[in-house]
Amino acid sequence: MKMTARGPKLIEINGRMGGFYLREWIRHLHGVDLAMCAFMISCDIKPFVPKFQPYERLMGVMLLPSLHSHLVNDSHFRERIESLQDNGEVLFHMFQEDQLNVEEDEYMYGNLGVYGADPDVCREKLLALCNELGIECDTYKVSNFVRYFRY
Repeated sequence: MKMTARGPKLIEINGRMGGFYLREWIRHLHGVDLAMCAFMISCDIKPFVPKFQPYERLMGVMLLPSLHSHLVNDSHFRERIESLQDNGEVLFHMFQEDQLNVEEDEYMYGNLGVYGADPDVCREKLLALCNELGIECDTYKVSNFVRYFRY
């Protein structure tokens, strides 16, 4: 609660943004920083949110410690991802940079996203990249779940 000149104002009920990579993706596609908007709203300032349709789509996969730590810790993988990022071809976000202990609880610790004009272009790029980098494997069939990405 916040006390205003007009009385108390409810600020949040467990208010929080979508997790992990969503802030970065929304900023990229829509030009809006959700964290800044949340901060402004909490200060009783109405943020300016531009209204336009994005000209591209994003599609991505999560990386899991039990399946992908060997890749993320590989220098060739990191160099390739860095090159793709530098060229503006992917969005890659690691949530944990240190060595992972796969004995601990499993959780998502990274995200790899690709851009495209439509879902089909994104799907093709993502599948090709996941195959090239070894993200797709017998126990993580990217090809099985991206076929459902339509929008």
